Amino acid sequence: MMLIACLASVAFLPGIWKQEAHLGQLNSAHTRQQSAVLFRKPAELHPHTPAARRLEAILERCEEGPAPDYRPTLWAKNRFANLGLYMFKVEADRALRRGPFIKWQSISPDLDIAWSDCDDTQALPSDAPLLLILHTLTGTAASAQWLVRAATQRGWRTCVLVRRGHARTLASPSFNLLGDVDDAKEQVRHAKTAYPDAQLTAMVGLSAGSGLLVSYLGQEGDRAEVDAACAVCPAYDVAQAFTRLKDEFPLTDRFLLNDVKRKFVKSNEEILRDFSPAAFDRCIQARTLHEFFGAHAPFALRNPNAKAEDYFTICNPMAYYHGLRVPLFILSSCDDMVCHKRQIRDDLAKVTPGVALLRTQEGSHLAFNEGVFGQRSYVIRSIFNFLNAALHTETELGSHRTMVQRKAPWKSRDSQD
Repeated sequence: MMLIACLASVAFLPGIWKQEAHLGQLNSAHTRQQSAVLFRKPAELHPHTPAARRLEAILERCEEGPAPDYRPTLWAKNRFANLGLYMFKVEADRALRRGPFIKWQSISPDLDIAWSDCDDTQALPSDAPLLLILHTLTGTAASAQWLVRAATQRGWRTCVLVRRGHARTLASPSFNLLGDVDDAKEQVRHAKTAYPDAQLTAMVGLSAGSGLLVSYLGQEGDRAEVDAACAVCPAYDVAQAFTRLKDEFPLTDRFLLNDVKRKFVKSNEEILRDFSPAAFDRCIQARTLHEFFGAHAPFALRNPNAKAEDYFTICNPMAYYHGLRVPLFILSSCDDMVCHKRQIRDDLAKVTPGVALLRTQEGSHLAFNEGVFGQRSYVIRSIFNFLNAALHTETELGSHRTMVQRKAPWKSRDSQD
C-alpha cells in the first residue's frame, strides 16, 4: 500500500501541471496574504449563548493563538505534492507500527468502534479526555491511525467510529457516504458508556467525516454528548460540492468514484441488488462522484424509492448547522481540490455562535504537511491547539452539558497545564 501511495502521487503528475497552470497568478497573489485567517462571530454579540462564550474562552487559551501560522513544506507546496506526501505518510505510519494498536468493538453487525490499545493508552487514567474520530469517505481505523497516534501521545483516549461498509462487507443493504446520524448516536453512546469518567469528550471529523460531525451535532443540539469538535476539510454543501469536480480535477473525481464503487457497491453486489436492482445499476453507471451521491440515495435512506433530491435534502450537513450548540473549530484550505474553496462558508462562522473557521491559503486536502522533510502536520498542531485549550477551560467554565443545564454523565476534575 505504501508503494501504491507513492505511485499514485507520481501518476497524477501528467495532469497536475495542466490543472495548476491557470491558477499560477492566484498562487503568486497568495504569497502576499496571511497563511491562516480566522473567522468567527464575537461572543459579545451573543452574551447569553453558552457555545459562543465557551469558544471565546477556548480561543483565549490556545497556546499558539487562535490562528497558528502555516508554512507548507517547500518541496511539497503544490496541492498534489502535498497530498501525495500525506498519503505516503499515512501508509508508512500504518506499515511501520509496532504492537497491538487497534482494539475492535463490534456494536452491531455493521457498526464498529476501533480503540487505541497501545501501552500509552492502557496507562491512561479512567478520566483521561476522550477523542472520537470520524474517518474519511472510504477510510477505516487504519487510515486514521496517524491521528490516533498523535492524540494518544498527547494523553487522549482515542477511538474511531467506523461506518457501515468500511470495515467489512455489509450485513444489511444500507450505507451512506456521509454516514448515518442514528448510527453515530449509537456509537457515541457506547463510547461514553465505556469511559463514563472522561473529563472531556471531543469529536474530530476528517473530510466526509466532517459532514457527519456537523449533522450529528446539529441534529442533537443540546443533547450531543460532545464538549468540543473539529472539522477538517469539510465539503460544506454536499448538494453543490462535487458538481464541478470532474471538469476541474478529473483525475481526483475518477479516483474517488472508482474507490467508492469498489468499496461499497462491487463488494456488496448481492445484498444491494436484492434491495434495489435499479439503484445498484445507477451506482455502477454513475459517471461522476456527484452522480454517485445521488444514485446511492435508496441505500443511504433505506428506501428503494428514494431519489437524489431526497438525499441532498436529508443528508446535507448545511441543513443542520443552525442546531450547533457545541464549540466547533473548522479547518479549510483554499487549494483543496476535493472540497473547493468556493464551497468554504466564511459566512457561517461569521453568523453562527460558537463556530470558528480557520482558512489557510495552502494545505491541499487533509495534507497540511510542514517541516523541512514534511515530517510534521499542521492538522495535528492546529486541532490540538484547540482541543487542549478546550480541556484547559474545563474547570473554568464546566462541561458543555453543565452550561446547558444537563446532568453530566461523568465526574469533572481540575485540568492541569
